[in-house]
Amino acid sequence: MKSILLTSLAALLGVALVPQADAPSAVKDSVATLHDAKTLKAELTVRKIAGGSVEKETLEYGKDGMFKIETPSSLAVSDGKTVWVLDKAKNTYTEGPANLDRTKNVDVWAYASFFNAEALKGVKGYVDKSVKTIRGVSVHEFQLTLENDKPATIYLDTKTNLPRGYVNDEYLILAPTVTSSKDAADTKDFAFTAPEGAKKEAAPAAGSASFADVKKILVDACVSCHSDRGAKAGLSVESYDSIMKKVTPGNAEGSSLYRSVSGARPKMPRGGDPLTKDQLATIAAWINAGAKNE
Repeated sequence: MKSILLTSLAALLGVALVPQADAPSAVKDSVATLHDAKTLKAELTVRKIAGGSVEKETLEYGKDGMFKIETPSSLAVSDGKTVWVLDKAKNTYTEGPANLDRTKNVDVWAYASFFNAEALKGVKGYVDKSVKTIRGVSVHEFQLTLENDKPATIYLDTKTNLPRGYVNDEYLILAPTVTSSKDAADTKDFAFTAPEGAKKEAAPAAGSASFADVKKILVDACVSCHSDRGAKAGLSVESYDSIMKKVTPGNAEGSSLYRSVSGARPKMPRGGDPLTKDQLATIAAWINAGAKNE
């Protein structure tokens, strides 16, 4: 399946998609199936297109804002009133008012319609490719033009209407197992218990950082590679417009800029010291507050 999806991605990057006024019926059916379900469970495999090991993730969703998303490095849990995010490597966690930010991240984006029937509203175009069988599962392939004009591919199970795979320019995500139910979720499944010895940290407050704060951090750490004169990977940290190409306003964890400098093994700054906890909190707070140029 990996080779098929990578081939599809290569073809995708060379195809000009024509925006359509409406989603295809199969996509509408998938959105309806997800949004009408009371519970959703999936096992995912996530791999970076550029290379790297495959990571396994699990997600469990319930209505009224309940979710549990676990990766090898993190656990995010919401009971609909409070959201907890655990950093497994540091054995620290944050606690804050319930929100659905984590459910919008790229690794679980294909299932966002469970909570929001308008989650795909920003998709600008669809190309209906074909129905194919992958690992014994019949799937319908659609190529998308996303809101940011980037390409992606989604694979929908022809029997259940549930997403079985999703590919964008960064990740290849597969769902070997995914099920939905009309039965209400058990609230006990969305309780959070901190691991032994885990330390609670303050969650960054939205709106507590400005673009000037963020720009200073990025310029100090990254300008040697990402300046107006030498913008590697198309990024200049001296330009708001350039930075915004790597940012999803309101969603730090879903922004490639933040992901590249955070986590247990940050990719950037290459050859330099990792950003500090306070610097990461500043960037996250700015993005989550809307990433405004002020």
